[in-house]
Amino acid sequence: MTLHLSTNSIHNHLTTIYTVRQHRRPKYLLNLLTDYVPARILRSSNTNLLTAPPDVKTATVSHTFWATALKLGNNLPLFVKSSCSYHVFKRRLKSYLFAQVFT
Repeated sequence: MTLHLSTNSIHNHLTTIYTVRQHRRPKYLLNLLTDYVPARILRSSNTNLLTAPPDVKTATVSHTFWATALKLGNNLPLFVKSSCSYHVFKRRLKSYLFAQVFT
């Protein structure tokens, strides 16, 4: 991952995103995370992507939860994003992050 975050911080961001998307709350975070819906059928239609943030030139905005969550969430492999439950998601996420750190 290209972000300068600790693995624990990445894990916390991604579990928060998963929880918000699955349980549809809290509303203030749900409003920040919108699903990517292409105008026509594309190969990326079934990849559970979030809408990309606009190109922001300030460092302050690029370090917000919203911008970081979108970058991290869209870089996850599909087998992690499409987990059927929170416990399966956490197990797959930990395996993926360990593989990223130790390879």
